[in-house]
Amino acid sequence: MLKNEIKNVALIIALVTAGLYTYGLAFYQGYLAYWGIEESLFIQNFERTLFHGFLASSHLGMRALVFLVVVFIGLFAVAAFFTWLSKKLKDNTWLQALFYEPAPSKEKIDVPKHLKNTGLLALVTYWGLLALLVLISLLEIAGNFGKNVAADQHRKFIAGETSPVTVKTTKDVVTIGMPIVCSTTHCAFFIEGGVKIMPLSTVTVIESKPSKA
Repeated sequence: MLKNEIKNVALIIALVTAGLYTYGLAFYQGYLAYWGIEESLFIQNFERTLFHGFLASSHLGMRALVFLVVVFIGLFAVAAFFTWLSKKLKDNTWLQALFYEPAPSKEKIDVPKHLKNTGLLALVTYWGLLALLVLISLLEIAGNFGKNVAADQHRKFIAGETSPVTVKTTKDVVTIGMPIVCSTTHCAFFIEGGVKIMPLSTVTVIESKPSKA
């Protein structure tokens, strides 16, 4: 009994972790897409992606509730459609056996095994497609939220609400800009109204305050 509970807990943890990672990745991709930055240069580690997933999910708020309501309405609509469709096809004996309780009769309806499997497969396919639709919708929400965060950051850059940094390169070039994102190999900055990507191999110093020199 304890083993089953441990397995269930482990399964829930695995599903939540996978969900947060996927959600965080969609959020991060949306953030980079707003700036027009290539994701391959700024690959985040597993822990950072999970953090993005938690950040994005914690900001859903009322949108999540509205989304769930829409999903449930969609479920009822699809169920009603399949009910109507099955009634239209009630002349098919095997469909009657699959979707309806047979009426009392001396003759027993013998449904072939492969038709029963077909009905089960259709049910699994339906719920699988529904789950896929929900997943795609959630990823779309996460991507849009990432773009909104980037847009708000962009507004703050232009309004001067964010402290700039001073970047010194190996060629003694000093640049003042706003940090957007960094990886282990590159950093992207908002400089003079545009995005500039610098390899860290060419950067010697990044200071949080503009240099007086």
